[in-house]
Amino acid sequence: MFLKTTQVLRDNEIAEGVSLRELDSALVMTVRRDCIEVEITVPYRVLEWFVSVRQAESGNHVEDWCDYTGYDAAPIDSLADDMADDLRTFINALLERPIRFTSTKGALGTRHALEWLASGGWSHAVPFGDQGVA
Repeated sequence: MFLKTTQVLRDNEIAEGVSLRELDSALVMTVRRDCIEVEITVPYRVLEWFVSVRQAESGNHVEDWCDYTGYDAAPIDSLADDMADDLRTFINALLERPIRFTSTKGALGTRHALEWLASGGWSHAVPFGDQGVA
């Protein structure tokens, strides 16, 4: 079990609009802001996490995930630290920044995204942008 990764979720349990749910294999954080619901799922035994975003009014959703093993020879503890840092950065931004859910029609269909305001401009939060989870 990677306690430092799930502890990041527990550290934010008292924030407004945040709730936690224990599953057999994962800890799930739900963040509700306005008409947007964000669910972050962190498995107990695997270095990966998932985020699912749903707009309540339309039912539209978008999701993405990050995994941390199998890319290089980095030690597991180092990867767990990286994952905890990424989760902390993502959750802090999610709780502190203005957010919006967007739908854009294109040649390949409608693309949905959760965006947040950072440095004076809107950028993708989910799916994760070029800058990773921040």
